[in-house]
Amino acid sequence: MMSATYSSEAKSDRELDASPAQGCRPGDPLSAEGVVRRILRTGKDALDAPLLGSLRQARAAHSGDPWITALLDCVLDKDEGRYDYRSYLALDVLNAVFPGSGAPFPARRLRRLLMADVVAFESETARGIGDDRLPLGRPSPATTARRITKAQRLSAEWDDVEPLPAPPNDRAGRILACSVLPVSPQHDEYLFIRVLQAYEITFLAMGVELQDALDASHTHDILGATAHINAAATELERTSGLFSLLATMRPESFQAFRAQTDGSSAIQSRAYKSLELLCGLPTPERLDSPAFRSVPGIRERALDPSPPDSLAAWYLRVYPRLSEKQQEAVDTALDRLEKAHQKWKRTHLSLARTMIGDAAGTGDTDGVDYLRRTLDNRLFWEIGDRCPARAAHTGDTPGRS
Repeated sequence: MMSATYSSEAKSDRELDASPAQGCRPGDPLSAEGVVRRILRTGKDALDAPLLGSLRQARAAHSGDPWITALLDCVLDKDEGRYDYRSYLALDVLNAVFPGSGAPFPARRLRRLLMADVVAFESETARGIGDDRLPLGRPSPATTARRITKAQRLSAEWDDVEPLPAPPNDRAGRILACSVLPVSPQHDEYLFIRVLQAYEITFLAMGVELQDALDASHTHDILGATAHINAAATELERTSGLFSLLATMRPESFQAFRAQTDGSSAIQSRAYKSLELLCGLPTPERLDSPAFRSVPGIRERALDPSPPDSLAAWYLRVYPRLSEKQQEAVDTALDRLEKAHQKWKRTHLSLARTMIGDAAGTGDTDGVDYLRRTLDNRLFWEIGDRCPARAAHTGDTPGRS
């Protein structure tokens, strides 16, 4: 049975606030920290049936604690047939500190905390005699040094004043410490998970900015709308270097754990699809692709006879009535976001070529070829010179079902 620490949600919050941000309590194997510590030794896939059964009982006994429930849902995902991108990245565990959640720090600081954690993990496992966390495929000292330097440089680009932040000694710190649940004992899977989490934070932050832009557009606040669109572009531009951090993995190290992640794919990212909808209604082909079929709730919103409003729809409605100066500001902001998005996709494609070559993708796609085709997708295709009109989404289109 799980520790009495989790006897109620109120007590859980008090204990979370008092708990250390880093480290675990290995003496209590059924505490949250004890479970995570075990996963960091062997990988989630190696948990045996008796332990999984005990964790199911613990989850039922403490169903009133949403954080523990979310953590154990992620731990038990494969055993219960619920494994996907969201559970692999423990996004429901992190949800309480994500952008838009009312968390005490912005997306930039949360990303910096993830980079600080990467630096700590790489440093500690490199010098820690007997450190048994993810022992397989550890990188060479030179690769470790290069990885640490890249993570520190990225963090400095996000905030060149404050040094790498220390993990908070509160509930948020404990959430962060319990949010890496690798499926394998491969060392590089830790970095992989943290980078993908950082991108999810970016997509969520972009979604907040784009929703604010759309809200501003509804009040004819052109200056506010363009400021928020530019802020969304900045979020994506700031994180472009994360792919170079992933590139410090050797392809054979990545492939050693990739097979165990089958069933989890970035095409299942709800945050990414949501920001696409805020920009504009995707093409019928895009809506009928594996990417949108993997997020049925968001796809249904897009296929609704009255689809959600978007920045592209707003642009088409109001652009002729804007002043020349306003038109220039809107065009510049949308163009900046489109270019940042295209650059991000090109870099992703380049990394995928290096890491997986001709191998199939993990989301029922054809891997690199799929990523190459996505370069044709534009966030604002509806207002491009070479794109069909919004009317393409009315009537019996191939994407509507």
